Amino acid sequence: DGESLWRYDHGTTVYASPVLAAQTLLVIDTDGELLALDAATGELLGKMDLGEPVDASPALAGGRIYVRTEQNLVCLEGTTNGQ
Repeated sequence: DGESLWRYDHGTTVYASPVLAAQTLLVIDTDGELLALDAATGELLGKMDLGEPVDASPALAGGRIYVRTEQNLVCLEGTTNGQ
């Protein structure tokens, strides 16, 4: 019925859409910090600073996470536990 199940306040601006990988929700802010949240609870599982601004959503393919930053295309080994 539209009930809010959880909310995560990161405190920074996020323009990119989140991406679901198994039970992990990947969210990236405009400062380039990639967050891994438990999709069921909103609990922060892990985070990584990419070191430069990001406005695009991450992409998933072949078990990897691809992120276009302001200057680079970054490829990360994907996991389902936030690591």
